[in-house]
Amino acid sequence: MLCQICNQNEANMHFTTTVNGEAVEKHLCEECAKNQENLEFNIPLSLGEFLGELFSIDELTEESEEKHCPECGISYEEFLETGKFGCAKCFETFEDNISELLKSIHGQDEHIGKIPSKVENKVEYIREKNRIEKLLNQAILEEEFEKAAEYRDLIKDLDDKISGVEADSNKNID
Repeated sequence: MLCQICNQNEANMHFTTTVNGEAVEKHLCEECAKNQENLEFNIPLSLGEFLGELFSIDELTEESEEKHCPECGISYEEFLETGKFGCAKCFETFEDNISELLKSIHGQDEHIGKIPSKVENKVEYIREKNRIEKLLNQAILEEEFEKAAEYRDLIKDLDDKISGVEADSNKNID
């Protein structure tokens, strides 16, 4: 599709806005989009600017303001400004902050995605097993062995269910 202004370049910027209750689309090349003064869109140019729009630096806790990556020295504040970490160690260093950030953006900090209907039950059982294994480990750490035994039994039941689903799916393949 060609740019609606210059009619020469490929339109790689697509804008949709509502005017009088109707959707109006604009298809522009990058150059014409830059020259448009009446575009009413505030589009962040980088992940850092996007994160800055979502979270003001004031929302940082004192702890995260002081925390720096031991490997590269980047601070959490710098991450929010640029939207980029300096190294792989940053993920470990700022794990708690990232978790909070993801929860506020996506509503959760774990990717769930779509599940094919053929394996839906198995995936649900595995997720439940993982959740209960975390509870089991916590119960063991807190020396609550009765709870741990209950969690162990639940995990065994889920393992049986997972095996049953696998057996059923193998029958359908044959």
